[in-house]
Amino acid sequence: MDLLENIAQELEFDFHLYIVADGLFGTKSRDVQQSFHSRAKNTVVERGDPKWNGIVGDLVSGAAHMSFAALSVSSARSEVIDFSAPYFFSGVSFLAAPTQKSEIPLLAFLLPFSPELWIAIFTSLNITAMAVAVYEWWSPFGLNPWGRQRSKNFSIASALWVMWGLLCGHLVAFKAPKSWPNKFLINVWGGFSVIFVASYTANIAALIAGLFFHNDVSNYHDRSVSTR
Repeated sequence: MDLLENIAQELEFDFHLYIVADGLFGTKSRDVQQSFHSRAKNTVVERGDPKWNGIVGDLVSGAAHMSFAALSVSSARSEVIDFSAPYFFSGVSFLAAPTQKSEIPLLAFLLPFSPELWIAIFTSLNITAMAVAVYEWWSPFGLNPWGRQRSKNFSIASALWVMWGLLCGHLVAFKAPKSWPNKFLINVWGGFSVIFVASYTANIAALIAGLFFHNDVSNYHDRSVSTR
């Protein structure tokens, strides 16, 4: 206070010290200017320039010209006010307890992949199964009434059983096609199935960990942290 009075006397200016009315350091918010109702749900549209409260709000509005406070420097605040060179660095750390989620959706096993990817996988499975069935049916070496092994017939159901068996890890017994085009297709689909199972296993493990625990704070500049 004495230092401020001496500076004011030397530079010949008056000052008035006060504490902001809301007692806040300054957070950003928007005014809700328009809202409308739809059949699905109520929707609120936020428009207009962001408004600040607390110390930052008084500085932005011009009610105050300078602030002396333990005000943290953030990227959002730096866009509207100017900070002096930092003169103190705090060693304070923030610990945020993860929020535990108890409700898990019934179809959580489908969450590792997007709906579009699931549709693409099942579509390619059916197309490949139909191609395998056609190749095996018309091949002179296939499992068909005209082939060398007429006692066994390879139908579309057999092809689907092969495709599903390979995709799920080959846990069932199935008829192996005998034609050379089908041997190539089966090997290609088997390689894809290995990649699919490995990717799905990794994603479902990460998803299970994320379903039970979720961190509310990701960095220092989050609104829940940058309130000072």
